[in-house]
Amino acid sequence: MNLPNSPASERNKEPILEVLKTYTPLGEVLEVGHGTGQHAVYFSEYLQTLWYPADIEQNNWMMAERIKIAASDLIQPPLTFEVGLKPIGEQINRNFDSIFTANTFHIMAERHVFEFCDNLNHLLKPNGKFFLYGPFKFQGQFTSESNEMFDRQLKNNQMEMGIRDFEAIENCLKKIGVVFLNRHDLPANNQLLVFQNES
Repeated sequence: MNLPNSPASERNKEPILEVLKTYTPLGEVLEVGHGTGQHAVYFSEYLQTLWYPADIEQNNWMMAERIKIAASDLIQPPLTFEVGLKPIGEQINRNFDSIFTANTFHIMAERHVFEFCDNLNHLLKPNGKFFLYGPFKFQGQFTSESNEMFDRQLKNNQMEMGIRDFEAIENCLKKIGVVFLNRHDLPANNQLLVFQNES
């Protein structure tokens, strides 16, 4: 079967992996928004960690097929998870050592971004880390002209989409005891932001 392939995932997987390596051991990882499943297969293999992919129901077939191809015991069966569908705790009733998500916050409606952040401590163990990858604004400013153009394209497609403000995310997470640790600038004007649950 020819599975959908994300060129962006292929380009960014190595730079992301190099950062993730510096935070090992990651323990059990929940990936929110596994998409095509390319990250799950690549990261679980190189990090040798249990990886729990999660996405909306209609995307889970891609992950299930990649698990068959990879024949890896490290990748767990995909979980169905959709922010805003019903309370987070009713969808995933356990917590993890680490949470990873890539290129999801600018696709989610803004209200769903903050609903997810408000409830992150229900998914993340004490001292667990949250790895958030994608394009962001800092102090209200885009990091590049291309990101500003991308933001306009997103909003033209769906007004609720858009590149999010780092400070708004940081403040939301801080309220539940999840504090900002590090910003890693990566290729293509993206960042990997790292937070830790100190609640």
